Parts: sequence; C-alpha cells; structure tokens
Amino acid sequence: MKLLTLGALATVAFIAQSSFASDIPASGSGWCLSFGCGNTDTNIVSNSYAGLDSGNTFHDWFAVNVPNVTITTASLTIWNDAFNHIDDPDSIFSLYAASGIDFDGLVSGDVLGAIGLAGVDTGVGHYVTVTLNPTAIAALNTAAGGSFLFGGAVGGFGASDDSSVNTAFGWTDGHPGAFLTINASTAPEPASWAMMLLGFGVVGYGLRRSMQTRRRI
Repeated sequence: MKLLTLGALATVAFIAQSSFASDIPASGSGWCLSFGCGNTDTNIVSNSYAGLDSGNTFHDWFAVNVPNVTITTASLTIWNDAFNHIDDPDSIFSLYAASGIDFDGLVSGDVLGAIGLAGVDTGVGHYVTVTLNPTAIAALNTAAGGSFLFGGAVGGFGASDDSSVNTAFGWTDGHPGAFLTINASTAPEPASWAMMLLGFGVVGYGLRRSMQTRRRI
C-alpha cells in the first residue's frame, strides 16, 4: 500500500510540474492612423488608441514576448481610461495577427479575438479582457520563444453612431497598457521523466506484489 501511494505521488508531482499560468506585461504598445503612428519603438509604453476621433480612424498595437512553452488558453487584457467612450452599442474591438506596425499592417492578419464595446465597458476606467481564439493560440505557440504583435481596431458601427468620437484603450499612461495571460504546459525535464517512470514502476511493482499475495491466500 505504501509503495502504491509513493508511486501515485510521484506521478502526480510529474503532472503538476508540467503546467502553469502566467501574466506577461506587453513589451510595447502604441497606435497608428492612416498618415502616421505614435509610440513605434519597442520600449515599454503604456499608451494606445483605437476607434474614431474627429474623422480619423485609429488602430492600436501590443507587442508581447512569448515564453517557450505550449500555450493551451490565453487572453489579452487592456487598460481603458475613463474618458474613452463608445456611443454606438454595435461597436466591436477586434484583435488581429499584425504583420507590422503601420496602419494597414495592424489589421492585416487573422482575427484572434473580439469583444463588444457597449457602455458598460467604456467610460469607467478599468481593464477589458479579450479571450483569444484557437487561431490565436496556434499563432502564439508558433511564436514561442520570440515576440508577437497584436493589432487592434474598432468597427461594427451602425446607424446609431451619431458621434465623431468613439474610442477605446486610449491614453493609458500610468497603467500597464496590456498584459497577456496564458495557461501553458512545459516539456518535462529529464528529472521529471525519471520521476514519472519511477512512479509507474513502483505502482506496477506494488500491483504485482498484491496479486502474488492474493494467489498465496
């Protein structure tokens, strides 16, 4: 019985060591419109801007360093200042796999996730979380050990849009602009494999001893 317990504990320890969750701050963030970009360096910049403002359309971006792990689920959480507001309840913020930091490049890739920007999500000064879809998970895993660039845009405006300003995630200075939350698994180290094999061996030996004892009885 003791052998079986030790083997089970060793196997559980192996499994526990192979998964974890983590919040990863964006390594950079910024915005672009059709005739120029702001915050295009790779420093930690807590400033982004997306939506419509005085006839101009803004796209935003967030760069992250992806750890060398296998990501299973993920989300991108973005700070939204209280003065940002969306008048149109049909508006949606979408994330893309950006091809570069320019106006068109930020929305040129696959859609990675989206969230509706109703009044409850704007004008209150809080973080907004976008759950990333399977396409995003695959893209992040391809980028494991390197960097990844998210592009964002506000769209879906309907007939109810009667304002020249519909913005989200603007002027986030003083807060981390965004962070990537991941749930991931890691490739077990040799010591972990040894622990797992030991666990299975002990369990097998214990079961064999138990069967031999029953036969004698």
